Amino acid sequence: MEICLYSCHLFQVLNGNNGDGGEVQHFLDEPVLTRYIRFEVHTFVGLHPCMGIEVYGCAPAIKPTEASVIRKSSEWIKIEWTQLPSEVDNGKIFGYKICHKLSSSVRCETAHYVGHDTTSYYIKDLIPYTDYNIEISGGTIAGYGPPILLPAKTRESRPSGPPHLVMAQDLTATSVKLLWSPPEESHRNGVITVYSLCYQEASLETSCTTDVQVPGEKLSYDITKGLRPNTEYMFTVAAATVTGLGPRAVLYESTLSSGNFKIYAQLKYTTAAPIALWYDTTLRFRRNEFVFELNVG
Repeated sequence: MEICLYSCHLFQVLNGNNGDGGEVQHFLDEPVLTRYIRFEVHTFVGLHPCMGIEVYGCAPAIKPTEASVIRKSSEWIKIEWTQLPSEVDNGKIFGYKICHKLSSSVRCETAHYVGHDTTSYYIKDLIPYTDYNIEISGGTIAGYGPPILLPAKTRESRPSGPPHLVMAQDLTATSVKLLWSPPEESHRNGVITVYSLCYQEASLETSCTTDVQVPGEKLSYDITKGLRPNTEYMFTVAAATVTGLGPRAVLYESTLSSGNFKIYAQLKYTTAAPIALWYDTTLRFRRNEFVFELNVG
């Protein structure tokens, strides 16, 4: 098929549909002004050379002049924009395309389409506390024009995952140091402002009542009160944003046993006979292991 433009000063030859009945589309790189377009069939399949022609025009060269976020939550954003004229030089505006993507992404993730009379839209199923780029463009039957760019960020939400790598350190008969790491970044859903620690004897079936609040920048806490020797405890840690607490991480750990006893020690001096001394010490045992602490004054 041959197309003649600019009073037949420009010719373009296009491939046809090879007789399969499919639609052939061709887009010009730039808009053109011409009195007529002539189409001629060069080769054909079948009994007669025939074709149907429809001229679409061009995609809009303009974009909405203003766009703004009017409401948002942790999972959706509502936007609005100025309406384009119903008709422009390149054709009739029939609707808009709304595309949203992560600010770190290059390509559009999801596109939504609305009619020309619509000037607001809810973008749903978003990630909490995340930066997005939203693009809005008007379209004619030939395609969509340049978009207006609208940056937006969803609000915070409570963490969707617990702290991880929770462990006990410096365990004694009546104290323990708890350490942990923040929830995985994809589950924080905001800025961690506080950690909630709770502990109680593991044998209790009631809800935990000994709760401690730790600032969000700290990742450890020394428990020095309320523990009994040789007792299993349940320790829980939860992270919180300004919207609330997330799920808890759980750790079970037993305190050590303690007791006093005496040991016999013999010290030898080069200028004196051996003397026998008794020293007080503390015997600690845990899991069938004996640990001796000897303090010599």
